[in-house]
Amino acid sequence: MRKKIMLGAILLTAAIGASASVGFISSCGVQVCTVSEEYFESATDMEEYYLELNDILCGPGSSDYTIIP
Repeated sequence: MRKKIMLGAILLTAAIGASASVGFISSCGVQVCTVSEEYFESATDMEEYYLELNDILCGPGSSDYTIIP
């Protein structure tokens, strides 16, 4: 019985943790998992974060990226 409860708690924790992340594909094709829009206080903060992440992964200059929910 305890094993079933522990397994259920682990699965629930994994499902909750996964909902706060998104897939990010940079302009040069690098794919990473990062925080979702729920993490940010404003759309401007979100855009700045994703642009900076793209710059880190691919170098400055390109602003094309894709977010996969």
